[in-house]
Amino acid sequence: DLVSTHSQISFTDTIKLLPPDLNGGINLMSAFNLRKSSRDFEKNAKKLTLKQLSEIMWVAYGQSHGENNKLKTVASAVALFPLEIYALFSEGIYKYDPIKNELNIVVKGDYTDKVGMQDFAKNAFLNILVFADKKKKTGNPHFDDMLDANPIKKRECALLDAGHVMQNVYLYCASEGLKCVERGSTDAEFFEKLLSWILRLILLLTWIIRR
Repeated sequence: DLVSTHSQISFTDTIKLLPPDLNGGINLMSAFNLRKSSRDFEKNAKKLTLKQLSEIMWVAYGQSHGENNKLKTVASAVALFPLEIYALFSEGIYKYDPIKNELNIVVKGDYTDKVGMQDFAKNAFLNILVFADKKKKTGNPHFDDMLDANPIKKRECALLDAGHVMQNVYLYCASEGLKCVERGSTDAEFFEKLLSWILRLILLLTWIIRR
């Protein structure tokens, strides 16, 4: 409804997300044309609405069409789908559950100073962290044996997937008039210790804020 669509986000332990508006946004070719990175993040800029947050999570790694909605909004090399998506706010870090379409709190507290070295990183309303599960299996013995024998290949597959995630987010932000920038570095060791992500591999992150 109109109220929930434009409402602000309530940072409870579970943030119930809205279904995406499949008829929303600008046309795809215009989004390609408008896509860009921005680094002028104003500290007091408007926050994302619940609708925008919901759709950012969905385009990043949501469940889409197909039998029982098993397909995702991104492709995955050898159908590995190793990624895990986390949303970092000043209120805490949440893990995205694409099946239930919700964000669940992992740790409370403000860790925005750990996501980048530039000062403007702290001004972003939302940081998306993309991690890969090093132990993820495809369920296909042939592919799993190949990837287990070549960890570098598994990392390459995960990086390909992460690129799809970020391009989706960029195009959505272009459509919605939001600022975002992709980053390839953060204090990975800090987050691994904080969240016990020993079997996880941080790939990249993006910052998003309203214009």
